[in-house]
Amino acid sequence: MTPQPQLVVISNQSTVVTDADVTTIAAALNLQLSRDFNRSGWVKRGLAPAGTVGLLDKGSKPPAGAWVLNVLDHSDQAGALGYHDDVAGTKIPFADVFAVDTQQDGEQVSAVCSHELLEMLVDPFVDPMRPRMVRKGSSTDYYIVEACDAQQGGDYDVGDGHGTRVADFALPSWWELTGYRPTSQKGTTTEPWEVAPGGYMSIFDAKTGQWRQVFGETRQTAPAWSSRLPRVHPRAPHSEAIAAADELALRLAG
Repeated sequence: MTPQPQLVVISNQSTVVTDADVTTIAAALNLQLSRDFNRSGWVKRGLAPAGTVGLLDKGSKPPAGAWVLNVLDHSDQAGALGYHDDVAGTKIPFADVFAVDTQQDGEQVSAVCSHELLEMLVDPFVDPMRPRMVRKGSSTDYYIVEACDAQQGGDYDVGDGHGTRVADFALPSWWELTGYRPTSQKGTTTEPWEVAPGGYMSIFDAKTGQWRQVFGETRQTAPAWSSRLPRVHPRAPHSEAIAAADELALRLAG
């Protein structure tokens, strides 16, 4: 039996994004999911669930089993346009997108929503001790599995007739989890481990026990919506995370 898509409901708590805007964004995200993500190697190879987006009425509680994408005005973390995490103690994934901050940064709210939605589906449980990672070949480098970071700057018009833009995303082949090409949905990157000019990626070196970041040629620091990184970087991943990364690579290679 085919699993049901994971429901993610959008809760609009912003004063600058209207309910009509959120309805348009939700439709655009569903178009991206149904046409692009749900048909990608993430879902076909069982690496992430298919997704579907709904709207949450103001004052209502999310349906049982639903994840939540909150659209707010201002960030609770300096400089962050959005991030995804899980509610402590409940393991219910959620994402926060900050509309005023996003607009002031010259970005589309829909693109940040797409970025966080897709990364939440691929890596829903953000655990500082066990970040989801994949080892690069025979090196000691483990690349964190954030599906939109390396392709940052590659947003595209989803084709909904409203000019709504969504985030390009890495396919499993970017981490060499499959032998297929391309490495991103819209071709922002074309080779494994490639970082787009405006992109970035977090890497853990198991030999030194240290995190580092790599940036595209037009970027010197991580963008605002990499706010999850300070929660990951201060502590080295647990050895179980490294073992899990190696086990995943071996399973997929087989």
